[in-house]
Formats: sequence, structure tokens, C-alpha cells
Amino acid sequence: MKIIHVPNSVTVVAVTKTFPFYAVEKAYASGFRHIGENRVEEAKEKIEEARKKNFHDIVWHMIGHVQSRKAKEVAVLFDWVDSVDCVAIARLLDKEVEFHHKKLHVLLEVNLAGEKTKYGFDLFDWEKYPDKLKYFHLSINESMKLKHIVIEGLMMMAPYVTNPEENRPYFRSMKKLSETIRAQIPGFGKQLSMGTSCDYAVALEEGATQVRLGEALFGKRNNQ
Repeated sequence: MKIIHVPNSVTVVAVTKTFPFYAVEKAYASGFRHIGENRVEEAKEKIEEARKKNFHDIVWHMIGHVQSRKAKEVAVLFDWVDSVDCVAIARLLDKEVEFHHKKLHVLLEVNLAGEKTKYGFDLFDWEKYPDKLKYFHLSINESMKLKHIVIEGLMMMAPYVTNPEENRPYFRSMKKLSETIRAQIPGFGKQLSMGTSCDYAVALEEGATQVRLGEALFGKRNNQ
């Protein structure tokens, strides 16, 4: 594994998706306790294997889009869902997790770049369009009323770039969005998950509290 230097206050989610379980073992041995997966079937296999290895203190993050039909499994398997992109999914997760007597930590995914291929609440050019922020506020308030999930903050998937500086405006806007929401909605979570292997250093400079690192830790994926 590659050595990554981040502040102690920042959570690194080691993204092991598409890598074999060996990546989970390496991450665990290196001190990482937050592991990210984006497919339920693959995650289930790794979570079961981790339990056999007595890796009981791993915090499992669902970082991929949550399909309605997968909400039950997601609620059972994961500790965090970093990709809640609508109130309907928040309600489904809340309903499912109630039966398992646990709290599910949630990040609301926003789409700041306006990419049609990305999920998330539409906050593209949110400073120019107050109605977008108004609608998001309504969604936040509805989600925060749910009893079995905890809204910890925001998540964004920035565009894939070769020059990390190209994403700085999005990270800066994300930070401002978080501060604006927290000023208007008491109790809204402070977590700001942004930045991946291609741009995490810039994301950290702009206030990220969580970064999602896969290739930066484990090397290039074979399927890419």
C-alpha cells in the first residue's frame, strides 16, 4: 500500500470496491478502519470475510447509488450510507434499519457540477438559483425528522480530472454550501465528504473532513 498523509482530523475511507479481499486486509493492517464499497453483493462477501478474520471494528461505508430494492440489504450491512440522493431513499433506509435496532449514519449526496451521469440533489449553480437551495432545505428537514438515521453532512462526487485544480471551485462551493446550511438549519452535520484519489489534496485544502481513496492506496484497478 502507498503511504498517504492526511490530517488526523480527516477520515480516510479506503475504497476497496473491485479489489479482492486482500485490499481490506492490507488496509486494516495499515490502520484504516473505514472501508468503502459500492455494490451490495461484493460488500456482503467482504463483510462476511472480515467477520471471520475478527475485523469487528471496521466501519463499512456504502458509497454507491442506493437502489430502492437494495435498501433493506444496505441498511443491514452498512454503518454509513454516504450516497443518499433523495428523501425517498432516506425514508426507506430509516424504515429498514428500525428492525435492526441500530442507527445508520447518512451523508446527503449533492451534484454541484451538473453532470447528468452523477446522482445527487441538484445543487448546480445553487448560489444563482435560490429555489434549489430552498428545495434542498425541505429535503433536509424531512430527512432530519427520521428517527433511525443520523444526517452527518454532505457528500459530493466531483468530476474526474487529470488536473486537481480544476475541481477546486466545486470543493470551495461545497464548503460554502455546508456552512450556509448549518447556519440556517441547527443541528445539521458538519461532515464534508469530497475528494478522491485524483484530487483529494485540493479537497483537503478546501475543508474536506472525509476523503475516499482507492487507487491512491492500492494502485490501479485491473478493470479500468
